[in-house]
Amino acid sequence: MRKLLFIMVGLLGSMLVFGQTNFQHLTLSEAVAKAKVEKKMVFVDLYTSWCIPCKMMADKVFPDLLLGEFMNERFVCVKYDADKDEDGKMLVEKFSVRSYPTFLILNVNQELENQIIGGVNKPEEFQIKVEEALKASMATLNRQYNEGNRDVVFLRDYLSLLLQSYMIDQAKEVSNAFLSSVSDSEKTAWDSWFIFENDALTTWGSATFDYLLSHFEQFGNTVGQEEALDKISRSFETKLVTMLQGKDETYSLNLRDRMASNARHPQKVMKDLDKVRQQMAPFQFNAKQRLNMYVQMCGLIRNIREGKGTDKDRDDLLSLCEKVYPMTPGNMLRMFYFQVLGYVGQNVTAEQKERIMNIHRFTLKYSDCTTVKAVLEMNHMVQPEQEQK
Repeated sequence: MRKLLFIMVGLLGSMLVFGQTNFQHLTLSEAVAKAKVEKKMVFVDLYTSWCIPCKMMADKVFPDLLLGEFMNERFVCVKYDADKDEDGKMLVEKFSVRSYPTFLILNVNQELENQIIGGVNKPEEFQIKVEEALKASMATLNRQYNEGNRDVVFLRDYLSLLLQSYMIDQAKEVSNAFLSSVSDSEKTAWDSWFIFENDALTTWGSATFDYLLSHFEQFGNTVGQEEALDKISRSFETKLVTMLQGKDETYSLNLRDRMASNARHPQKVMKDLDKVRQQMAPFQFNAKQRLNMYVQMCGLIRNIREGKGTDKDRDDLLSLCEKVYPMTPGNMLRMFYFQVLGYVGQNVTAEQKERIMNIHRFTLKYSDCTTVKAVLEMNHMVQPEQEQK
């Protein structure tokens, strides 16, 4: 009886192992060769040792029996550490992988059919993602594009798939081809709006953003002025926040060295600020007051970074912080909260120090910016209540 029990337990264990998604210990070449024989595609899980969603997928999703049955029928499945395995590192470079986990669906020619970015909590959710990915062949669309297909419907479909797959670099190339290949009426049509409203494609200074500005009236007629203004506002805000961070130039240096470098090369400092100010002027969007104050802050920081800053500039910058910080959404405020205050200077007066402390107190009490609040609390940057006057 005991022997029979051991046999039954062993069989159950084997069923569980083979029922789950079967990741095989194969090189990519071996996986492709096996996929050819079995008339399947290759499914690659690119993971890293430090990726928490990767571990969640391995522990909670891929062991599911129903998902395993679905995956094993269609794919030869392999997984590679993107930091350590040679095949993993090669695939990361070949397909410009930037986040983890990334799941690649390859055909037997090692061409990308599609990819899935990020993990999910439930096996059935992942199966739906795989089913959706199987409906479109990236390899086929790539070939058609490289052979010169510039039909407007094809380009829209191709761009939509690239964006869904987070293939942003390739999507930028195709969006530029779209702009140069189709008519204005097709570009400003509702069906094309997903290209222009995408924050990764329509960044400030991009061809799509410049086109949106120059054809604002046409877009207003098709998608509505409010929708078009909201997108324009987001692009301006992202650009201005980048400048407030100092990431528009020489950001590899520390603050003191950046300021010294910019004093020697003033033409590099906030070089786009005047153009941003000029472009913003004709448009009236909801965040215009806040963005105008961003522009003023950038102008004062430019003076300071060029070595022309006065005590008044620093005090004016602090005054703007007092106005802007309370009205800035947390996801944006965290990007420049400490950097901008750093330009106010180290040798502040007692009155200015108290004003900075009041900004910190307000942020701790009212802001939804959890990142900044955590830093303030961790570093004890706000005086206890009993010490306040």
